Amino acid sequence: MTTDAVVPTAAVRVATPADVGLVIEMAERAASRLRGQRGADVMLAREATVPSATRLAEWMSSGDATVLLGLLDGQPVGVIAAHVDVLVGGERLAVIPVLWVDEEARAVSVGEALLNAIVDWARAQGCAALDAYALPGERITKNFFEAAGFKARLLTVHHRLDDSA
Repeated sequence: MTTDAVVPTAAVRVATPADVGLVIEMAERAASRLRGQRGADVMLAREATVPSATRLAEWMSSGDATVLLGLLDGQPVGVIAAHVDVLVGGERLAVIPVLWVDEEARAVSVGEALLNAIVDWARAQGCAALDAYALPGERITKNFFEAAGFKARLLTVHHRLDDSA
């Protein structure tokens, strides 16, 4: 007797204004998982802030930004957001400040589907490259991006000017 295992289906869709609360909730979960790690406070205050409802509305209505939801069997379990920065010289760079997949939905291709969709979006925007963020201690995140062809391009060093090291 054989039992056919049900394989969950990963998909991606564009987030809508009705999804703003869910997107903020997922971004907060991502931020809370990072807090306390080396470099997280500055990264969350500078490069990867939890977007406000106003910021999300701007991204959702801008041609130079997008917010996508990752779905598992039709249910939202992940989010990715990206915006375009125009560099000196005019080259377009897609920047990913938000990426989250619920723990129970990892390792079933939701993250890969989100990242592939952002790569396609960035190409359609005329971007030459993408940037994403990974903290020094986030080996799983680093490995995820490297498996998708990302390479570290910059190491940022940091020195606090108070006694907190």
